[in-house]
Amino acid sequence: MAKKIGIALGVLLGIFLIYVAFKSPKYEFNREVKIEANAAEIFPWINNSQKMNVWMPWKEVDPKMVMSFDGPEEGVGAKSSWTSDGQMGEGSSTIIESVPNQKTVFLLEYTKPQAMTQNASIEILPDGNASVVRWSVWGENGFIGRLFCSLVDVSKHINGSFDAGLNKLKQQVETSKPKQ
Repeated sequence: MAKKIGIALGVLLGIFLIYVAFKSPKYEFNREVKIEANAAEIFPWINNSQKMNVWMPWKEVDPKMVMSFDGPEEGVGAKSSWTSDGQMGEGSSTIIESVPNQKTVFLLEYTKPQAMTQNASIEILPDGNASVVRWSVWGENGFIGRLFCSLVDVSKHINGSFDAGLNKLKQQVETSKPKQ
C-alpha cells in the first residue's frame, strides 16, 4: 500500500513539475492610485531616488535596511542601492528612462538572496484636475521563480506593498501641495 501511495505522489509531483516547466515565464503586476494633484506636482516624487525613498514601502518591511544613492540626484542614471540582512536582501534601482511629467522607468537588479533583474515603471495619467499614478513591475522568471510563484501568492504580497507605497505617495504629494 505504501508503495502505491509513493508512486501516486511521485506521479503527482511529476505532473506538477511539468506544469511549472511549461508555465509562462513572463509576469507583470500593476497598481494605481488617484492623487489630487497635477503631473508636475507628482513627477519630482517619482524621478528622484531620494524623494522616492520617502514613500517607498520597503522601510516598513525592513527598518534596518541601509540605503545609498549614486549618480545624478534625479532622472536617468539616478541610482539607489540597498543592503539588508532581513527580507529585502541586496540590490539596486536605476532610472533608465525619464519622461517629464509622464513616467519614470527603472532597472531593478537584485544580488541577494537570489540574483535577478526586472523592470518597473511609475506613470502619471491625467484624470481631470487629478492624476492616476500607476506603478508596474514586469520581467521573466526562471524555473525556480515559476515554482515559487506556483506555491506562494506573490501577487498578494506585491499588490499589498505597491498599495502601501502608492498611498504614502498620495499622502506625501497631497499634504505638500501649496494651498490654493
